[in-house]
Amino acid sequence: SIITEEDTDGPHAMKRALDVQQKITVNQLMKELRREIPRTYLHIPDSFEIRVGGQRLVFKYWQERLVELSNITISVGSTIPWKQNFEVSDAHPDAYDLRLFIGFDRHR
Repeated sequence: SIITEEDTDGPHAMKRALDVQQKITVNQLMKELRREIPRTYLHIPDSFEIRVGGQRLVFKYWQERLVELSNITISVGSTIPWKQNFEVSDAHPDAYDLRLFIGFDRHR
């Protein structure tokens, strides 16, 4: 293609520079999202397909990083004091399940 003086100076060059900067910024944001989303959410099932920029995210960051990772489900009642012990088999209408993930970070 032929590059004219108008293409290398003035508004056209400024617009191209802005377009390039926007692409760089978007690319950096997409990389950050691909890195941070799996660190933030560890309870996403494998059956969910989440993509960022066309790339599928794998939610195994903590499972691969932590040693002795355990998953515990505890029944919690909002009106029952946490110090009071109640059986899971007891029917509490306000109870909900709380999933806890516990492990040791081998990198710290």
